[in-house]
Amino acid sequence: MKPTDTSEAGAIHNKGAHLLAFLKATATIRRKRVSSYGPADEVLWFADVPKERDECRSPFLTDKPDELGGLWLEVRKKRMPARPPVPRVVADWVRAEDLDQPENEPQLLPETTLIVERPVPDPDTRNNSS
Repeated sequence: MKPTDTSEAGAIHNKGAHLLAFLKATATIRRKRVSSYGPADEVLWFADVPKERDECRSPFLTDKPDELGGLWLEVRKKRMPARPPVPRVVADWVRAEDLDQPENEPQLLPETTLIVERPVPDPDTRNNSS
């Protein structure tokens, strides 16, 4: 059976939408609610989100909530600044992999191998000059 006018089609669509909403609500009644966090997780309330930090943004924490779109909370990872180059004087005394771990202070190596270039006299030139 085909609907003949648009009001009848709208009514059928409306009845279908209501039926789907009813079925969805009925299915959720039978389900057991499971929390989305475990005992090791911590709850952070919006009141505890630092307002002065640029990394944490929320429409609940600003006077202009429309700037953030549909986000409730946006947390940006703070970028690590580029490490300055190691001075040549100490470059042989530290390991580069230690410098990339900010949680540990780099340790100086107990010893290092330094190559010292010394001019070696040519034995042939010594014999010619005597």
